[in-house]
Amino acid sequence: MTRTGLYVTVLAAVLAGVSGCPSGGPFGKGLFGTGPKAASPPAEASAPVAPKISSEENPFVFRLAPGGAMAVQGMASKAVQFEVLQVQAPLGEFSRSQKIWDHLDEQAVGTEMQMTLQRNGLRAGLGSQESWPPVRAILDTVQHRIVRTLPPAPPNSVSVSLQLNNEPVDQTIFFFRANRTLSGDTFPGASDVLRITWEFNNDNVEQVVVYVTPEVRQNQSGVSFKATPFGVAPVPIYEGRIFKELGLRLVVSPGGYIVLGPGEDVSHVGLLGREFLVTQIDGEAYETVLVIVPRVLDLNQQAPVEASKAATPGK
Repeated sequence: MTRTGLYVTVLAAVLAGVSGCPSGGPFGKGLFGTGPKAASPPAEASAPVAPKISSEENPFVFRLAPGGAMAVQGMASKAVQFEVLQVQAPLGEFSRSQKIWDHLDEQAVGTEMQMTLQRNGLRAGLGSQESWPPVRAILDTVQHRIVRTLPPAPPNSVSVSLQLNNEPVDQTIFFFRANRTLSGDTFPGASDVLRITWEFNNDNVEQVVVYVTPEVRQNQSGVSFKATPFGVAPVPIYEGRIFKELGLRLVVSPGGYIVLGPGEDVSHVGLLGREFLVTQIDGEAYETVLVIVPRVLDLNQQAPVEASKAATPGK
């Protein structure tokens, strides 16, 4: 199948100084864009600093503009902003290498889930503030890497949706459950999505509990209304399948991040990891690594701006 980009619906706080980029892209002039680079909000010297998404040292790392303002009931001074990095490289660059994973905690998802992910051609790990410099250095050395940044879709008040293919395609997907049984189905006209939901850690509001669940979405069949921290919100209902068996839960501390990438078995056509993280580019198979950075922001220190005035990256 052909996938040419990453569409992101970002459920986030829109804050002054955390807007997107003018038309031309967020990377500045040169290989990855034509417009000026996005500015990063200043961080307090004493506070943990998450991976720098728009750093001069690593220009292929990008920020996606937040999608809409939000307030958390009972936590009016706190908000969450998600930033995403997508790196594509020829098949085998990540899936046959241990380099990145040596710096990540793969057991953060649980030992059983770690093994289940690997059977499905996937790997996931939790990174710390200290691990980001070596991970960034490894990504910097990847040959023939491709990075794409696209404007976020309209915000969803319940979740963040990372859509991995920009056009629906007919797919047959197989996956292994934790008990090693294999199941599969055919999905005509489907989109592959990683749905991200989150909540603050009740024991430490600076930590974000992030849930990542793969989905295959087909036609929208309706809308339901669910109670959220922001009140009752409409939630679209899609035909397809939610792979709850592969749902991840990770607790991210300040300065931390999540990495999702291909495992060794991603080479097996039809396996879920293959269908979600491998695409054909100019006739060659490329695999994808995603870095997801949730940031807890203090609204008392940074005044929110209206969602309608927030800039988004140029096409």
